[in-house]
Amino acid sequence: MMLILLNSPAIAGGGLDGFLNNLNIQARADMNGFSARVSTQFGVPLPQVHAVIGSVAAPADAFMVFQLGQMTRMPPRKGRTGIPSQQRERMGSDRQEPRYQTGVA
Repeated sequence: MMLILLNSPAIAGGGLDGFLNNLNIQARADMNGFSARVSTQFGVPLPQVHAVIGSVAAPADAFMVFQLGQMTRMPPRKGRTGIPSQQRERMGSDRQEPRYQTGVA
């Protein structure tokens, strides 16, 4: 059971969803082994891998955090959080229906 990079032929053949599903199955069968492989593959200390795994919904999500962090050359913490929550809230409020005032020129 070896982790593979996103641009490998295995991804192209089964699709990303299939890859992530298989990764979750492997991880749940041997979480310690999965954590060690992620740590080795991405050069991240094991405690950091455990912290990310504990903060996401599924083990494959943690893999993606590290994969995207590597691809963007950003630390995993920044890659995981993306848009700050306050900015997300503002974006959501901007998308609400515009309020029109009558009689205003």
